[in-house]
Amino acid sequence: MNKYKVNINIIILFLFSLIFIIIGIHSLLNKSHYICDSIISLLIIIFFYKKRKLFFLNPFNYTLINIFLLLHNLGSFKAYSLTIGPFSYDTYVHFASGIIFSIVLYNLLLHTTAKNTEKSFNLSLDFNKQNTKKIKSLSLYYSILILIIIMGFSAIHELIEFGGAIILGKGDGLLYLGAGDLDPWDTQKDLLNNFLGIITVLIFYSILNYFKKD
Repeated sequence: MNKYKVNINIIILFLFSLIFIIIGIHSLLNKSHYICDSIISLLIIIFFYKKRKLFFLNPFNYTLINIFLLLHNLGSFKAYSLTIGPFSYDTYVHFASGIIFSIVLYNLLLHTTAKNTEKSFNLSLDFNKQNTKKIKSLSLYYSILILIIIMGFSAIHELIEFGGAIILGKGDGLLYLGAGDLDPWDTQKDLLNNFLGIITVLIFYSILNYFKKD
């Protein structure tokens, strides 16, 4: 049976690669700078597929990364000009990024801890009972570490956007001043939404750990 076991991650890679290629073609035909974003996204998902064991990416977490990149690349269809409910599309993307990368990083930390104690975790939410006390004691440490790392990367991302806007000017895509960047408080709002996404996940895991039986 194992001989014919389906590699779910390769299916995820194939499907999202196809999507990004289609978005890239759309961007090329419409002379959009998102052609660069599509190429970068393809390279990123290939990288994470190749290094999935290093980052302990199960299909769920790998899909989340792909979904985040897809949300960004929908900007090729002017998604960043939209307002959905009370918030702009950009707000949802940054909030989602905080959630997604917090889950991925938390999963990485859990597996790293398990590896160091010669234990294993099958899913990001599946805690080994023998390690429950240790996971609980590390919960605060995880939370602080996740907050610092993701907010740090978020700040670097904003600096890259700022540099691109200064050098390249107006346009669409990651490195240009586009529809989602025109608010004078855009940087502060983006970081706040990232922060709120992170806090949402940390609260969820804290509650999960609190009610986890010893």
